Amino acid sequence: MRLAEERTRAAEVELAVTKAHIDIARKIQQSLLPDDPLSLAGVRFAGRCIPAADVGGDYFGYFANGESSVDSLIGDVSGHGIGAALMMAEARTTFMSARLVEDSAAAVLSKLNDLLHDDLDHAQLFMTACCMTFDATTGELTYANAGHPAALVLRAGQSRCIPLRAEGVLLGIQKDARFDQVKLRMNAGDVVVFYTDGITDVCNDAGDFFGVRGLEDVIVSNGYMEPEPLIDAVLAALERFAAGRPFDDDCTIVAMKVTG
Repeated sequence: MRLAEERTRAAEVELAVTKAHIDIARKIQQSLLPDDPLSLAGVRFAGRCIPAADVGGDYFGYFANGESSVDSLIGDVSGHGIGAALMMAEARTTFMSARLVEDSAAAVLSKLNDLLHDDLDHAQLFMTACCMTFDATTGELTYANAGHPAALVLRAGQSRCIPLRAEGVLLGIQKDARFDQVKLRMNAGDVVVFYTDGITDVCNDAGDFFGVRGLEDVIVSNGYMEPEPLIDAVLAALERFAAGRPFDDDCTIVAMKVTG
């Protein structure tokens, strides 16, 4: 009896320690995400990340580069838990340094792949990502993609979104991979939404997926909003669609709006 009680207490202590470690990891992970929306002359950004577990593998970030330019990354490491969260943290650190030395979105993704490939490979993980740079002075957006869902562009006054398509393999799959990039001229009122597939893969009890079309419909209906309330509208639509069913994957979304 005493041995059984000791084993039970040991298991309880181990569980408490594990929960404490997970809580610390969750707090650290949340601290790596932007605290607030970003507003520069000519453009505004907001983002949100809702992990499916205590810690997840999604990341988003947007950072001013001078007075009128922004560098942004959104990524999704395969899997959940502390392993995926650690790799996400490494990707974030790598992006923060790469954006300071590389001159294009495609070059940033190439640098990320070069530096992360071996660690992703050893951990048997991979990562999708898309990188964007925007110059509010010229209105030029440069976009590159590594196997990530295509960003959606809603032109001011239009009723359909345009997917931004750029070819590129997932990070961690091929050493020395190179990435295509597209350039787009943006105008006042245009909106760009970046997201992870956790958004479109939200499922209801009938087995239906929210899908890209569901996301497009919300963007079109609320494209007049500023980025933060637009994100709120998307997340509210997801909650209504799921009708209480928990999300199976991390849900991350970033909205950008050109203001002038």
